[in-house]
Amino acid sequence: MLVSCKKNLSQEEKILSVIQDSLQVKDDYEKIYILQSAGCYVCNVKFAEYLAQKQFSNKELVIVSTHNADGFISKTPLENSSNVIVDRKSLFFRNAILNHSAVIYFENQKIDTLVNLSDARVFYSNMNYIQNR
Repeated sequence: MLVSCKKNLSQEEKILSVIQDSLQVKDDYEKIYILQSAGCYVCNVKFAEYLAQKQFSNKELVIVSTHNADGFISKTPLENSSNVIVDRKSLFFRNAILNHSAVIYFENQKIDTLVNLSDARVFYSNMNYIQNR
């Protein structure tokens, strides 16, 4: 009998697997915003408000990863945007990959920076970074 080693995937590899394999995102993006219902409720509401007002380039994608996506995006420009994918299965949370909203920056098709929006005390600092990068 043959026995093989099982390689444990890094967090970055798990994130990319959900994005590329499970959500079928094939295009290359410079920035992906992930809005979740799990994690800091205040952060998620403020992040949803920010995303609803933002104009997206064709190199930016929003993943609304929540079973109740309509509660976050209904009656906003996000509802019918081509830059938005709705993950009603909450794959990031369900697979314990990301337990909060985040922004992922890519460089040469690899994850460069991951900004976690997990703490209301530093939310505005994180948003300043996101807006200025």
